[in-house]
Amino acid sequence: MLKIAYFLLLALVLPRVRFSDDYDFTQDLGKRVQHRDHNLRRWAWIPSRIAELEKQASAPGLWDDPETAQRVTSNLSASQAEYKRLTEAGPAP
Repeated sequence: MLKIAYFLLLALVLPRVRFSDDYDFTQDLGKRVQHRDHNLRRWAWIPSRIAELEKQASAPGLWDDPETAQRVTSNLSASQAEYKRLTEAGPAP
């Protein structure tokens, strides 16, 4: 699965690389791959985090402790927003 992800990653990165006689494309490619790898790792981790937070948010008695309830719901909202941002992101700049 990871090999497929890297193949797709490179397929998305390579078309954006600019070539010229004095341009070191390997440095630019390395930055793009590093950026994609970072997002890919975060993207893979977030769904399990969301599932755990949804489980906590639906627990009976969550609002018995308002501070914990606010922390859980805030983290859930932030995780959902981050997942949406990562899944809708276009090619790396």
